[in-house]
Parts: sequence; structure tokens; C-alpha cells
Amino acid sequence: MTEPSTQPDVPTLEIDILLYLGALIRGWRYILLAGLAAGSITSTYCMILPDTFEAFARTNIIDPEEPGGIKPDGRRASEVLTLVEHGFVMGTGRANYRDIMLTRLRSRQFTMTFMDSHNIYRYLNPEQWDTTTNDWLPGFKVDKLRAFKRFIEEVRMIEHDIETDLTTVRMRWTDRAQAKEWANAYVTAFNDYIRQRALVEVERKRDYLEAELARSDVVEIQKSIYRLIEAQTAMAMLANSRDEFALEIIDPATIPIHRFSPAPKRTIAFGMLAGTMLACFGIIGTIVLRRFITLIGVLKQNGVPANLGNPT
Repeated sequence: MTEPSTQPDVPTLEIDILLYLGALIRGWRYILLAGLAAGSITSTYCMILPDTFEAFARTNIIDPEEPGGIKPDGRRASEVLTLVEHGFVMGTGRANYRDIMLTRLRSRQFTMTFMDSHNIYRYLNPEQWDTTTNDWLPGFKVDKLRAFKRFIEEVRMIEHDIETDLTTVRMRWTDRAQAKEWANAYVTAFNDYIRQRALVEVERKRDYLEAELARSDVVEIQKSIYRLIEAQTAMAMLANSRDEFALEIIDPATIPIHRFSPAPKRTIAFGMLAGTMLACFGIIGTIVLRRFITLIGVLKQNGVPANLGNPT
């Protein structure tokens, strides 16, 4: 016959939903007060923050196979370019051309070129800029790398929509007119940047062709070189005649009407929710802590090991 257990009953920390739910209902005043307090704090925070506006320009990356809307073969009247000549004119085709253009659009080289040409640094460090002399205050030296990091994280955003294949250039700044100007200027500057790269490449190829033409005395080779020189000249003419060389502007940036941030309604709602959740966690945590302290006290009195789970 089994002897009855003489081990004393020990309280456990098993979860009692009704206990916690009842505590939350009884503490509704504290929960409400915490939510209102958090909402008031976030409201004050929104009033302190400066207004930020967002201007954006929607663009389309132009297909490199048809620069200016004219294929290389279409520039010839009675003669056409061979495949080898076409490859020399247009270069090696790239399946990831759009990814390359997006990378260049976001690149440090182009971004810092834009920042230099528009002196973005003075707007990022207004306290160090002397408006009377239009120069930095004596002893100040701008940290361009830090300014670049701040610019790409806080001011300039570039998004590419895979479904529509459109690229959006966004500028966020406290001056709505300045944000609009930067967004449009960024697209224009990128078109000029890619155009100059193309013109440099055309000039390099043309110099090479003219040198080869001077060394060759084969008529067929000379004809091919003349065709290539003509195609390169046509590409240079198209590059110089089109403003939208790399990016086609679908929807230029306009002065934003509404501010982008802070968003008081969303921020206050999030603050009230966070305050409410913290109050709930505090009430539940208080109950758990009290039960834990009680459990430890009972265990010390009875000298038995703790059973922090459900008894088996």
C-alpha cells in the first residue's frame, strides 16, 4: 500500500487568463491614463519637429538600343551596318542595363557631383554658412562623406517600380520649393552626366577609327570605317540634340502641398497604442512578479525545490 505524499502544496506560476484579464479590467483607468500621456508626449514631439516636404519626379529609363528613337541601322540610306559594325557602334548589349542605370543614378560618384554643383553642403550645415559672403565661416571644413551619407538617408530617395518600370526620384526637405527644384535638377543632371559619358566614348571611338583609316589602304575596310565614323557622328548629334538622354521625364516634380512629416495623426495614434501596451504589460508584469515573490517565500518556508511550471 502506497504511503500518502507528505510534500506540502507549493504554489506555481501557471498562467491564469481570467486572473490577468480581471487585473486589466480593474486597471482600465491606468491604461487609459498611460495612453493619453503617451499621446500628449508624441503630440508635443510633433510640434517641435520641423515640417518636411517631399517632391518627386517620375521618369522612364530610355532604351539604349534606340537612342533618340532611331536605330543605328536606320541612320543609313542605301547601306546598312553589319553585325560587327553595329556592335562597335552600340557596344555590348547588357540584359541588366536598367540595373546599371539605377546603380549609376544612386552612385556616390554622380550624387557627390550633383551635391558639388548645387552646393548641397550649405543646406545641410546652415549654421556654418555665412549668407553675407556666400562662404563657409572661418575655420569650418565640410565633411563631404558625412554630408553624402545624410543626403542619401534623409533627403534623396530613388524607387523603381517593377510593375510599371518607372523610376521615381524623391527629395525631402524643409523648404517645399527647394525640394521640387532638387528633384527636377537631379534628373536633369543625370541626363547630362550620362550624355557626357556617351560623348566621351563616341570621341574615343572616332579617334581610333580615324587612326585606323589613316593606316589602312584596303577599300572595303575603308568603307566600313567610314560607315562607323558616320554612325558615331550621328550618335553624337543625337546625344547633343536631346535633353532627355538617359531618363525620360514622365511627371516632373511640383511644389508639394502637404507636408510629408511629421504626421501628427499617425504619430499620436502610435504613441497612444505604445502607451496602452506598456501599461498592460506593466499590470501583467506586476502580477507575475508578486506571484513569483510569493512562490519564493513559500519555498523557503517549506524547504522544497521550486516548481515554476504546472505540476505533473
